[in-house]
Amino acid sequence: MRRVLMISHGYPPYGGSGMLRTLKFSRYLPEHGWRPVILTLRRTRHPREDTRLLAEVPPGTAVYRSRPVALLEAGASLRRAVRRLTGQGGDGAPAGAPSPAANGLQGVGARAGSNGGGLAEFLRELLTTPDSYAGWFLPGLLQGLWAVLRHRPRVLYSTSPPPTAHLIGYVLSRATGLPWVMDFRDPWTLQWPAEVMARRRGRWAKRMEGRLLGGAAHVVCNTEPLAEALRAAYPGLPPERFSVITNGFDPADFPPLPPPPADGPFRFTHTGEFFPGGDLRVPDPFLAALAELVEEGSLRPEAVRLRLVGSGEYTDGEAFRRFASRPALAEVLDVVDFLPHGEISGELARAHCLLLFQNSPLFHMQVPAKTFEYIRAERPILAVAPPGATQRLVESVRGGVAVSPEDHEGLKAAIRSLVAGRGDAPQRGAEELDRFSRPGLTRRLAVLLDALAGAPAPAGAAEGG
Repeated sequence: MRRVLMISHGYPPYGGSGMLRTLKFSRYLPEHGWRPVILTLRRTRHPREDTRLLAEVPPGTAVYRSRPVALLEAGASLRRAVRRLTGQGGDGAPAGAPSPAANGLQGVGARAGSNGGGLAEFLRELLTTPDSYAGWFLPGLLQGLWAVLRHRPRVLYSTSPPPTAHLIGYVLSRATGLPWVMDFRDPWTLQWPAEVMARRRGRWAKRMEGRLLGGAAHVVCNTEPLAEALRAAYPGLPPERFSVITNGFDPADFPPLPPPPADGPFRFTHTGEFFPGGDLRVPDPFLAALAELVEEGSLRPEAVRLRLVGSGEYTDGEAFRRFASRPALAEVLDVVDFLPHGEISGELARAHCLLLFQNSPLFHMQVPAKTFEYIRAERPILAVAPPGATQRLVESVRGGVAVSPEDHEGLKAAIRSLVAGRGDAPQRGAEELDRFSRPGLTRRLAVLLDALAGAPAPAGAAEGG
């Protein structure tokens, strides 16, 4: 059986939706003649563990875990030492902490990619390029070289975010001559604002992205808008180098669900974390519309529930507390802490409508991974999203409705319509569901690996246009 070295910052027992793509590929690749070898971190910044996911790792899978070098902490110590030697005192603030934005979109405001700040700012940017996981590069590269020598993979595969995984894949490919597949779960530089791209950090990232794309044998994107954007941004690369393999659902995790409950309150459900920074992914427009419908008497509070499962830090924040304190929503909201992935299907089964939030235009090339599990659940989907990949996908499936975050009246009308229809379960046929089945999606990846198994890694690099 041929082997593929898969470079992913997350892998069981650590949870999180980004990890699932790699796990599911690795689970089903052996059925197509490919044995995965995993290169990952000893621990990610995701705070949750889901040990039950270990049961999905193929028996005998070699997993190499490395501990990243704490570059920022080392830089802060160096800065304090310099301050002491120069008589400026030893209590200076550290150079900064890593942002949770592992795709490199760190502090989209003034600090990110700035050209000022002196030596300390320059070092901070250098030590967090291409992202806040940059300290993984050297330990990951060394373990990756050992894994290549020991297991003799035929193909390399890396997935981002964080882009540091791609940097490891690129250098391994150049060192070994192995073909390398570059997988984008999210955009890298293409979602950064123009003012960030014009600054030092943005220029560094753009040059690095172009160099890495030029070294990849193939580039996989998880949405068509992202593939289209990359082809347009890098016209010097062959358009056929880019293809799309979406995220999906695993039928083993989500068997067919019974119809939604016929009695009791109408239940809107959202599963997964929100991203309150910059209002990237928050339920505020929906909460405002729902509260107004209750306040004006269009909905009785006892007739509707909003269930937020695993929402993260958002539900501890001031914005949510303001909504929760409104009498119209006090009886409506149910907040549930983290649930293991295996329990999510039960939440979906009890829902009448499933909610998606993709508020920011920065995310117009991305689709939340939970969307595909929602599709499998055969429940109506209401997406609050601007024009882009999420809106396009939701509207392409039966029972999918997408409303722009700014369309307050349209959102109220959608809520009224869904409640009136009592969440009639859309019948999504086998063909519609097969588009997003993890086994079928893995088959497509295996076909790509088969084609690359004997091909040399391409030489040269391409800069973005």
